[in-house]
Amino acid sequence: MRSRFNQLALSLTLIIGVLGVVVILYQTRYGPGTTGDSVHYLMGAQNLLDGNGFSRFSGGGEVRPITMFPPFYSIVLAGLKFIGLDLYFSVRVLHALLFGINILLVAFLIFRYSHSYWASLFGALLILVSKEMVFYHSWVLTEAIFIFLMLMIICSLTQYLDTRKYYLLILASALLGLASLTRYVGLSMTIAGLASIVFLSGTNWRRRLMDCVVFGSISVAPVLLWLRRNAALTGTSVNRSFVYHPMSTELIQAYRAEVSFWFVPYQLKFPHALRKALMLLLAIPVPVIFFLQDIKEKIIKRQQPRQPFWTLPWILAFFMISYTGLLFLNLTLLDAISDFNTVPRYLIPVYVSAVILFILALHRILEQWKKRRILQVGVSAIGLLLMGLYAHRTLGILQDPLSNIGYTGLKQQRPDTVEMLESIESSVSIISNDPEMVYIFADRPAYLLPLKVDYHTTQEREDYDQQVEATREKLNQGGVIVIFTPMTERESEVVELLDAELLDAFLGSAFYGYPEAIAE
Repeated sequence: MRSRFNQLALSLTLIIGVLGVVVILYQTRYGPGTTGDSVHYLMGAQNLLDGNGFSRFSGGGEVRPITMFPPFYSIVLAGLKFIGLDLYFSVRVLHALLFGINILLVAFLIFRYSHSYWASLFGALLILVSKEMVFYHSWVLTEAIFIFLMLMIICSLTQYLDTRKYYLLILASALLGLASLTRYVGLSMTIAGLASIVFLSGTNWRRRLMDCVVFGSISVAPVLLWLRRNAALTGTSVNRSFVYHPMSTELIQAYRAEVSFWFVPYQLKFPHALRKALMLLLAIPVPVIFFLQDIKEKIIKRQQPRQPFWTLPWILAFFMISYTGLLFLNLTLLDAISDFNTVPRYLIPVYVSAVILFILALHRILEQWKKRRILQVGVSAIGLLLMGLYAHRTLGILQDPLSNIGYTGLKQQRPDTVEMLESIESSVSIISNDPEMVYIFADRPAYLLPLKVDYHTTQEREDYDQQVEATREKLNQGGVIVIFTPMTERESEVVELLDAELLDAFLGSAFYGYPEAIAE
């Protein structure tokens, strides 16, 4: 009877993986979502194929090296297009497959530690019904492939610490090199990996030191070479300056709120104090009890033999700490943009790690609890409630994909703007407050509207007057300003400063220029 239940759980887990593929294909039925970052990846892929290296197009079609983003995702896209696949279709298929694989990898990691098919099934479901997981696997962004690499690294490193087979350490290091070339924050996994080798390896200290050297060298070398390339081409490693700008209170609260929604979904309209108390009650005791118990058994009592994959929870914890720390440093020293929309995106790797860690911890506690039947019923009830509330949010974006795929959806909803952009001759310069949206709408580059303040550093730009004069010159040559509305006060100030006249307006856009220059 028990084997039949296990077979049922395994079958359901595989079905959930397949269902994940179907969900992403359905969500991207109008095309994968796109945003400003997506355009850099798409331009990077196209220029790689054209032999221009990893670069983007400036407004006049000039090729400029990309330094703000690492290249691996664009390399993958270029490879798909090189073999003859349509780029947007191949992104849909790639991300759908990655979502299914990521679901199964989460289930595999849970099973290898817990030996429970039902715990694996529960983890797979929590990934499938997560709105953020579905949302970002549906976009031309790096999350899908980064999470895949993250899970593969964790799996390889855990197996290495179990078996001490050197090829697994090399594999984990190489995958980590690719992860850091997918997102620079992948370097946090190097920190987590080194900590895991130092504290969890059962070898002597000389072997641990050697392992750290091998792991660190292989994993960091690719990104160091890449940063050197960036500095040689543009004089900057990541197109950022080190400027201290503490996170705003509002941004900190946004990160706290996002984490609280994992445990107390927003549909539960509780008072703030009650929500905070429930979140702490659900989030803190489980990992604390688990790790204290693990320290007692594995370290103090040196209990033998240790179960396979016993290091997995610790590796997850090291990663969550190092990732959060590196993210904090980025937000306080490099990137001053307080875009609250990016909060769920930045926390997705932590969410995936937390799902695995909490299921492992709960399974372990339930196994050893004397009155575990009562606790099992309570945990199952809370789990089913969470999954139901998660699924409710996810169904919302599946029912209305156009509102949840960024520029791709807006292109479908604003045909007049698209037609107007496509009617502008290629020799005419376009200046816009959102050049990336112009690229998605009309498949052509545009210049950025003059900026008085740098988004990333929040510092005033010294070249603002030169930007304005350069834009005026383009307008005198028949150029057109495209403002995607609503227009901000800053953008209105620039248009007035240039004395540009309204040429035409549509839903969500306005076109400005010098009529006499255009007539010529």
